[in-house]
Amino acid sequence: MREIFEETGLSVNEKDITNMNMRDRHKTFFCVMLPSDDITLSDEHFEYGFFTLEEAMQLDNLSKSYRKAVYSCLSEDEDIKHKNIKIKIGGHGAGGMVPAGPK
Repeated sequence: MREIFEETGLSVNEKDITNMNMRDRHKTFFCVMLPSDDITLSDEHFEYGFFTLEEAMQLDNLSKSYRKAVYSCLSEDEDIKHKNIKIKIGGHGAGGMVPAGPK
């Protein structure tokens, strides 16, 4: 909850966060539907975008572990699959965020 607020300026409740039981090195992945799209990025990030699940899966800079986490989180709900979903593109690899630029 703290990390989501620090990175996006959005507040979420603990009950809204799902632990995906997925880890990659020092990252633990969680899934949450954000309450709005009124994002205020922290100084650690420089952009974010709106993508359908299919568009997200085609991003060149999406690592295998992030691709698996995003797909796992969003493909479970048929209503989500074809809506624009928010994937934050950031400057570091906080769990659940998609890193930007070269690795």
